[in-house]
Amino acid sequence: MKYYAGLDIGGTSGRIILSDDKGQVLERFQSAGVSIFSGGEETAQRKYEDLVFPVLKKRKLEPAECEGICVAATGIDSEALRESVREIFLGMGFRDSKLFVFNDCEVFLQVYRAPSMILIGGTGSISFGLSRDGVMVRTGGWGHILSDEGSGFHIGLKIVKAAGDYLDGRRGDEILYQMFYEATGISDLEVLNNMLNANIMTKNAIADLAPLAEKAMEAGSETARKILEETIDELYKIAWDNYCKMTVDKKDTLTLIFWGSVLCKNQMVEEGVAQLVREHIPNVEIRIPKKQAVEIALEVAQR
Repeated sequence: MKYYAGLDIGGTSGRIILSDDKGQVLERFQSAGVSIFSGGEETAQRKYEDLVFPVLKKRKLEPAECEGICVAATGIDSEALRESVREIFLGMGFRDSKLFVFNDCEVFLQVYRAPSMILIGGTGSISFGLSRDGVMVRTGGWGHILSDEGSGFHIGLKIVKAAGDYLDGRRGDEILYQMFYEATGISDLEVLNNMLNANIMTKNAIADLAPLAEKAMEAGSETARKILEETIDELYKIAWDNYCKMTVDKKDTLTLIFWGSVLCKNQMVEEGVAQLVREHIPNVEIRIPKKQAVEIALEVAQR
């Protein structure tokens, strides 16, 4: 049976949609995500297979029957990594001529007219821009140690550090610490340090703490407010720096796509970044896609 597949593989979760050749959705499935950049090729291959094979088996489909598959995956930060992802899916049995591989940010720019740009603030942060001449530029996204400013990981890390300061008696933000304690049960600096060291490379457990900043700010935490204000500034700077790399006629309308949980689920951050963007980037039109990234990937696969 002929079918199409769209995949969105983020650092936290992976999603796949299958459709028939008439566009009717056959199946949706979700499993754990992975970044090939930080997780490595072996881990990525295992997670990719765990996402793809169960849904194909359920539908009694073979990779070779696929008429188009678009893989939008986090961590594809070089042509070498893009080729590594291609090789993994070719190894599964998908056909080379029917396989499209993008960074999970890039895939949105395949459906918007250039000049267009995407700013992602999620577990990590990154921006891609597509000029009218077809040149793609990029800023950020070089891993949570080197970059990822304004990301869920960096927000979570600042919360962990604030909890450490509180436990060390250095300066206190009891509101933020109490919410951290309720989420983790940690009340000892040594335990906190061990938790941080155990999760610093995989990052998701730290990024999962990010929503506490908004809750604590609403409860009156000035530390949480400062964290979110810093996040706004950091995400705006990524967008601005990427815009400066693009070739854009100031008369052109630039479509700027906001994506990611930090940008799209935190009203203060979304509005703050949007305000700075509109103040400094001319003729910009900000959009938050109604479709999920996996649905965009399916559209690209069906072309």
